[in-house]
Amino acid sequence: MLNHFLASALGLLSFVFIAGLQASASTVVRIERNCHATREKALVRNAHPANDWVPECELDGTFKLHQHNVSGTPFCANSKGVLVFQPAIVTAATEISCGCPLEVFNALTKVHKMGTFIPTCDHTNGRYLPVQCHPGTQLKRTGTCYCVDEKGQNLGEKPRGFEESYCLKLRQTVKHA
Repeated sequence: MLNHFLASALGLLSFVFIAGLQASASTVVRIERNCHATREKALVRNAHPANDWVPECELDGTFKLHQHNVSGTPFCANSKGVLVFQPAIVTAATEISCGCPLEVFNALTKVHKMGTFIPTCDHTNGRYLPVQCHPGTQLKRTGTCYCVDEKGQNLGEKPRGFEESYCLKLRQTVKHA
């Protein structure tokens, strides 16, 4: 359990580092809250550099979760246009999932109490890892681990002593059901 927690924490740190590393000066990280105004400015300046970005917007003026830079490389942004995830190795053909990275970003940028769940994501594509664990608290020293599908939906508690392969098999069973 401790090893899983440490691996999760290290994975989370590298995940945050990778997301932070991808935020270059040409990739706008913190911009206006109104996506439509930001998009208009990007179109007027005629975005050209590979890392430049013409935002995709929701009807209400927020930023869509899935974004692409002008060369087609995908990344995830929150509703305010803040970069939350882009794999270190990514091409225009890379399929990424933004749900898990957004959940991590939200958990890390808000004040939370001890024992708050922070999911673990695959740093190559943003999908939820098959085993998720709630941290222990002062009252309950060991957290509870359970299996999830690629979208983070709980598939049931992972029996103690079983490997990650148990959850992978469970994912496949549910997928084909």
